[in-house]
Amino acid sequence: MHRCTPHLFCFFLLASSLASGAPPLTEEEAVRLGLEQSDASDRWDAHADLARGKLESAGRWANPEIEYSRETLELPEGDSEEDTWSIRQRINLAGVDGLTREAARHQYRAAGMRNDYARLEWSADIRSRFYQVLAARRDAELVADWHRRFSELTEAIAQRVEAGDASRYELSRLQQELALLDGERLQTQAEAMSARDRLTQLIGESDRPLTGRLLPPRAPDAGDTLAESPLLQALSAEAESAAVRARAAERQRWPELTLGVGRKEVTEPGFQAEGNVVSVGLEIPLFDRNTGEARTQRSLAQQQRADRALARAELTTRLQTLQRALRAQRQAALALQRNTETDSSSLSDIAESSYAAGELSIAELIDAHRSELDARREALQRELEARRTYIQLNLLISN
Repeated sequence: MHRCTPHLFCFFLLASSLASGAPPLTEEEAVRLGLEQSDASDRWDAHADLARGKLESAGRWANPEIEYSRETLELPEGDSEEDTWSIRQRINLAGVDGLTREAARHQYRAAGMRNDYARLEWSADIRSRFYQVLAARRDAELVADWHRRFSELTEAIAQRVEAGDASRYELSRLQQELALLDGERLQTQAEAMSARDRLTQLIGESDRPLTGRLLPPRAPDAGDTLAESPLLQALSAEAESAAVRARAAERQRWPELTLGVGRKEVTEPGFQAEGNVVSVGLEIPLFDRNTGEARTQRSLAQQQRADRALARAELTTRLQTLQRALRAQRQAALALQRNTETDSSSLSDIAESSYAAGELSIAELIDAHRSELDARREALQRELEARRTYIQLNLLISN
């Protein structure tokens, strides 16, 4: 009897795509469609605008203050009037504003790196859902093909029962197994449709069939790519920003200077004069020397450096773990694939021949079919697990 193989599944996909007139959807095209979705791009643009706004507002000088005052005195000789116009500006002589701008630039760079990493994570999610659809469709086709085979086998046994060559017990056992397979067929079809809906949610494309190879290639050579990871670069920029903010907080204990210039006019009975006004103000750091803020920023800088070191160590360990897992999963998938994709002498074919010759019972025949179906479905799951590990590994070393 015919068996559903991955090559046959690809043929089904190609035939359906040719029939519909639409080219099959590849993994890279699915990622491109997902990255072009307005909801995702709007979110990343909003993050970038938020970081840009913080950068533009960081380290700005305080706005100048314009003041006008008028004094009137009633004298025996008449009224005395004084009009004063002045403009004042606060000036930080410790360079805090420059350090604040530098810290904001590091933070802006970190935000850009985190945006890049968010795009990589979004792409990895699309890839994972893409191959989940492929695996679900193959699983549904596999169970449907096995259901068809069991239907044919049940019909053949029913004819033998009518001819008196088989017992009704054998037919009942086959019908029971067929009912179980029918439930699995409906469930796998529903899971395949749900998997496609989850992919459609990310890419907006629901009509075109998918094409791709479920089993991934060998693990890529990572080298020292972790140093270029957007996540680590973001943590490094955040640590640099925290260190600069700590320096700025240390300098904030220095007093700020306020300079003012203006013009004064005095009018008295029989007398009028005007002149310039110059004022200088200096903050006295008597009650608040900013020691608490300085300590807070130093602690945050130390925490950021520690977080980056811990993250690098964790990513290095995770990289090694994923590489080992991918090698093991590929080997396991290939071993089971070679065992289940043999075109001749499959377990179910041998069992059917032995049953026809009277060498096996109906229970042993059903067990052989179930064992082969389970093995094929397990091989499919192993390929999917290997692909997911490959996606996570690529996410880790992408830059």
